[in-house]
Amino acid sequence: MRSLHLAIALFFFFVGGHSYGQEPSNDCTELVELLDHGKYKSAYRQLIVNGEYSCGNYRYAEVLKWNGRYEEALEVLQGMKSDEAAELRQELENSLGIGKKAELYSIRAFGKDDSTSKTIFAHLGAPILMRTEQIETSFFPRKTVEKKTFFDFSGADSVFFKEFNREFAQVQETHRVQFSAGWITNDSILYYTAFYQAPLASMRYHTDFAIYTWDGKKHKLLSWIGNDGVYAHPTITKDGWLIFSSNREGGFGGMDLWKINLSTEAGKPMNLGEIVNSEFDEFNPAEAGDSLYFVTNDPNRSIGGEDVLLLHDGSSTNPGKPLNSESDDFNPYTVNGDLAFINTDRLYPDSLDLIVKVKPFKSRLLFDIIHGEVNNDEIAAGEKVELLDSEGKLLDYTYLNQNGRFTFTSIKGLENYTISFAEAVLNEGDKVLLFDKNYGLMEELEVDKSGQARFELLTPEDYYLEKQINQDESILSVDIAGMLSSSNKGPQKGVEIFLQDSEGNTIAKAFTNEEGEFVFEQVRPDEAYSFESAVVDMNSEIRIFNQNGEVIESIIPTGSGELVYVRLKDSDKIITISNEKNVTVKVAVEDKFNLPPIYFQRNEFVMSDRAGSVLDELISILKGNGHVSIILAGHTDSKGKAQYNLMLSEKRIQSVKQYLIKHGIESERITGQGYGETRLVNKCSDGVECSEEEHAENRRIEVQFKSKK
Repeated sequence: MRSLHLAIALFFFFVGGHSYGQEPSNDCTELVELLDHGKYKSAYRQLIVNGEYSCGNYRYAEVLKWNGRYEEALEVLQGMKSDEAAELRQELENSLGIGKKAELYSIRAFGKDDSTSKTIFAHLGAPILMRTEQIETSFFPRKTVEKKTFFDFSGADSVFFKEFNREFAQVQETHRVQFSAGWITNDSILYYTAFYQAPLASMRYHTDFAIYTWDGKKHKLLSWIGNDGVYAHPTITKDGWLIFSSNREGGFGGMDLWKINLSTEAGKPMNLGEIVNSEFDEFNPAEAGDSLYFVTNDPNRSIGGEDVLLLHDGSSTNPGKPLNSESDDFNPYTVNGDLAFINTDRLYPDSLDLIVKVKPFKSRLLFDIIHGEVNNDEIAAGEKVELLDSEGKLLDYTYLNQNGRFTFTSIKGLENYTISFAEAVLNEGDKVLLFDKNYGLMEELEVDKSGQARFELLTPEDYYLEKQINQDESILSVDIAGMLSSSNKGPQKGVEIFLQDSEGNTIAKAFTNEEGEFVFEQVRPDEAYSFESAVVDMNSEIRIFNQNGEVIESIIPTGSGELVYVRLKDSDKIITISNEKNVTVKVAVEDKFNLPPIYFQRNEFVMSDRAGSVLDELISILKGNGHVSIILAGHTDSKGKAQYNLMLSEKRIQSVKQYLIKHGIESERITGQGYGETRLVNKCSDGVECSEEEHAENRRIEVQFKSKK
């Protein structure tokens, strides 16, 4: 059942399916119906059993999207030029951009997960399960079925709650009340959402869902509520505001979030504004310190269905996966200022809303995609594959495809998991292989006697970075050197540090030495980077050094605990370039890149045959970026006479320039100068004894980029 989590009777509310843009063929009608009812995993199973492309590329891409496999869906859409394909492509790109944050939220099953009950919880100081005997699939304007609700006060056994249980069981029985999500206590007064079909004697009541109070003796409709709409989902902030959802006049459309000061209830509710509200529905507010969690079904801000959003510092953001999913995720519940629980129907879209525990974790622990393969030919396509947590509770499930492969999305690292096959029987000793998103082998698991494969998932860096050198092979690369220290601990030695680019991708790792120093060599140039480490706290500081060992910047954690190094300041003239590997990088006009050694004959300025391959990479960059020109600078070591070295470096620069022109680069795009030994990068000046390696550091050709005039 889709979009019933508002749990309020909106006479104008229409619960529809997805817009597909074309009429399905008879063979695909069932597939579309599955998608319409949010049964995305069942839709995927039907396709892989019948053939992934049996309903066409568009349908297959759509099913992949609703199963969280965005990049695969984009690949399937390649070459499709229809309007519906373009719209789906835009939705996929929007989903890929959601949740790129330093901190994400993991989920774990909680509460009763039988498929015959509906569970929601209330803001009563502990999760309260509301279990309904019968769930009808009829849509709004109003369900007509009679329901009885049972309250399970696990962890909330005070006298007040016992009396509450007794009172509301009686009210439910005699006054035909439909209770909704939205419960909170304040000074032993219960605020709750309900629709009284047979109101209590002498009680002013509302003709639809509204917010009532109960002080242990009397039920009361809030005095300022009129019959101008639905009022639901109350939450009370620490500074005395009641925040609620309503479709009253003056909003942006649908259900909006509003607030009113409890000390002046006679006042007029205030809309929380367009930062929160939209033409769609916003509801389920929950305060968390200075922030506010809430839920929206705005398709422009959600991954799919209903998502939990965070309002903080004047902006609202989607925390992304795994907190949210393609299904409905709602009812955020906070404990001591932190998000602690939500409801979701991602596992049982047609029967059960589960309560799941929520816990923050660093984004570098997230696996966007994990592929698996079973080496047992007897298992047929469409067999169910379950992912269980360390307690054996179901986290996710999918189905084997025709190649015996399966895929899970948004999995947190540094956890223990079990892969189980619900119906298929695996033999002890069968192998289950796990791959990263590029199908690099991560783990080879062995099935145990119970027919399950158990494993401890490490971090993406443990699998990826150990297989590659930090260094970027492009000639356009930079070194980032620094020192990690703490105001109360001093230099931090032996610490593993990860470097992330401005998109949040981990691109390198390093360890600090005895003095807390580290260096990331030859990494891709970017506008900004962030540092991640398990030991970094709010007392940490990272100092960034230039190539001369001078401190150029000191970085301290932001309010969210991030250590961000902005390499290219706003005042820099930033140039965006595609390197020779067609990867986009950002450089400044002040950046100097050392070309790999260009070999000349000894004391000559004529290039050897080996030099061409080095310059061919530079030629590739210049041909692919017609908007830039270059400045070349030639340098020598201090061997020989200074005047001779100056002349030699100048002639070598001219030789390089002629080579570039010969291979199609316009002469006006190239300027250059030789500097001889006047700009050494180390101590090796005349009269100083140095090794050959140290002298070699000074023999270099630098290139700078500037925008072509």
